[in-house]
Amino acid sequence: MSSERGLVAPLVIAVVAVLIAFVVGGIVLINEGGGDEGEPSGDDRYEIRAIGDSVTAGFGYDKDGDPIASPHVLSFCIPPRVPDGRCQSARQVAYPAAFARLRGVPTNPPGFRNLAVSGADPADWLDPEVFGDELAEVVADDPDVTLLTLGANPLLTQFLNPAAPRGGLCVLLERPDRVRRCVEAALERHQVVARLSAVYERLLDTPEDGKRGVVAVLQYHQASPRTVPGEKVAILFGSLRAAIAEATDAARRAQPEDAERLLLVEPPSFANHHCDVDAESERWVLRSDSCIHPSAEGHRRLAMALDEAIPERVP
Repeated sequence: MSSERGLVAPLVIAVVAVLIAFVVGGIVLINEGGGDEGEPSGDDRYEIRAIGDSVTAGFGYDKDGDPIASPHVLSFCIPPRVPDGRCQSARQVAYPAAFARLRGVPTNPPGFRNLAVSGADPADWLDPEVFGDELAEVVADDPDVTLLTLGANPLLTQFLNPAAPRGGLCVLLERPDRVRRCVEAALERHQVVARLSAVYERLLDTPEDGKRGVVAVLQYHQASPRTVPGEKVAILFGSLRAAIAEATDAARRAQPEDAERLLLVEPPSFANHHCDVDAESERWVLRSDSCIHPSAEGHRRLAMALDEAIPERVP
């Protein structure tokens, strides 16, 4: 993977080492076939697929659904190392699996596959030498529903990573207007809108005589990490969410006949469900990564929002 998603320099560990786990945290490869023994085979009459990054991959949990004590040290998952059970979590915890359970779809193939990879950005899913072949597989599978979060990584690595080309730490800038310009420059430099739109269009390019399934783009929940001032976080997520909305509109304009198939889904508000909440059922983020990635309860809430937004289809 590129150096832009490498480990951060020690001089900014207090700010960066935890936050960079949101987008880097090691490359977490998901084995969608793992999980509880004895679970029934997937129902090929209703198929769910997922691609994307660490939010969709269920970063912070192992393959058994147990929290990893220090998820930001998952460097052992980075290829060419062969990932082990500590790198696999999508089937048990991540919101695509929770959504599948709400729809009565067993969380194993052929009915369900989660191909999301922690650290992935839009360019990765368009590149046949990275995850482009996996994207093509999803399109060929012609699922009823495809779920994804994508787009944060190039922005957040630029926001946080001092090793990023032309980078600097946007988070260390003091004036809000400069923080905003820094973030917007990263969006432009990494062509986030254009590349996201291309991913969406590719996902809509299913067979004309196929299922014509839904592609559901989930907006990111706004994390409130302890180590970054809230105003800067709001600027970061505001710019990111605007870029995702712009990319969604662009894909709909490019493929008007499929516009209704592309959904932009708002997550529930995490504002009152961060690390300062004592009750685990009301804490929707992981304390182990400084309150960034969703907890199991957070993933369940994301799944509920998707279940409400995505039309039912009887198998």
